[in-house]
Amino acid sequence: MAASLDRLVFARNPPNPIRRELLAGLLSAYQQWQQQLSARHQPFYLAVWLFEPHFNRSQVVAGTQGWIAGYKTAFGVADPHSSLPPEIYRQVSGVNQLIWTRHADTEVYDSFPYWLPNRKVTILTAASGETRYAARVGWVWVGRTGTAAT
Repeated sequence: MAASLDRLVFARNPPNPIRRELLAGLLSAYQQWQQQLSARHQPFYLAVWLFEPHFNRSQVVAGTQGWIAGYKTAFGVADPHSSLPPEIYRQVSGVNQLIWTRHADTEVYDSFPYWLPNRKVTILTAASGETRYAARVGWVWVGRTGTAAT
């Protein structure tokens, strides 16, 4: 289950005041979902995924049972050099209540992404033997509380 901004009719980056207001809404949803999931007394995953520069992909993500492991590893290893969200979000009420980790937002392509100049491209070999190309297209900050961990 996810509360996503993907369907909103915004450019990739709405104006900063709107992004802050939308993030406040995601944080409110996070708090409500945390109360509901905690009442079930079952393990769960709950996080805010804050994407930059693709803000419209930001969402609150919740999972139980078989979904927990996939959500926990969705973005790979956290970047040890940064854990706070971008400065424009730090004053949003509730941001400081979460523990944030920064991860690479990576896209995988079937052909070499020549349209992404100055990007490091990693060559991958799929299980089928096909060559794929991965490039970092931004960052995703994952925000969670200690009680949202399983």
